[in-house]
Amino acid sequence: MKKLMSITVNGNKKTWSFNFYGNTEHLEDWWKDGLDVSEICNTVPVEIGKLGLSKLWMLIQDVFNVFNRSK
Repeated sequence: MKKLMSITVNGNKKTWSFNFYGNTEHLEDWWKDGLDVSEICNTVPVEIGKLGLSKLWMLIQDVFNVFNRSK
């Protein structure tokens, strides 16, 4: 199953993070290979955060993800 993930790359002067859709079956292999890959569970738009609705937004995403996993 493909999910939204993030990979972190440490450069000489800065640290970079890139989002991508990856197959969760490869996650263990990426970790064993030394890659810093994380699954992204929730994202919150800045406007929602400014309104103080982050917790509600994440709850809605979690409920959506529970129902969407069976597909």
